[in-house]
Amino acid sequence: MIMLVSIIQFIDSHGPAVAAIGAIIAAIVALSALRTAKQVARTQLFLELRRSHGEIQAKMDRNYHIDGWEPTPEERKTLEPYWLQTCTEWFAITQLNKSWFFWRIGRLGEWLPGPWLWKGFYRKAIDGALKHKPLRDTLYYMLSGEKGDEPGSTFSGQAEAFEKEIWNLMSSDQRSEMNKA
Repeated sequence: MIMLVSIIQFIDSHGPAVAAIGAIIAAIVALSALRTAKQVARTQLFLELRRSHGEIQAKMDRNYHIDGWEPTPEERKTLEPYWLQTCTEWFAITQLNKSWFFWRIGRLGEWLPGPWLWKGFYRKAIDGALKHKPLRDTLYYMLSGEKGDEPGSTFSGQAEAFEKEIWNLMSSDQRSEMNKA
């Protein structure tokens, strides 16, 4: 009983300090929970994008990796979902929920999940896809149309920004080839 009275007297005489320590601990716990929730959400997003990618790739014409293959418009339609999914990945990672401050702090921002996931994983995967001429041609037709036709896709209104990102990933030879088409 004496110990309880001592604790109560301590809290009574040091109330503001105890309250401040309690508030700091509560803030630390809340920030930790927020960080964990964000990590779970990012992981779920990544897994969902990968699942969708796998489904799309399973439906693609398997000749897409043969550079001499010239797909017909119908065969090209099996490749179009790849680029639509790629645009979705780009948008979800680089545009959706991006932080104005952290996205613009240059090299310091590269460790953040959005920039890292895009540069460290997705850009490398897209770079591999751009090595396949049938996939590049499909992208060209989706962005520019075929022989003066309207573009095949607006990429949900993101065509211009998405094209700029893809253009930056292309080698100079790939860019020249796209300009000639």
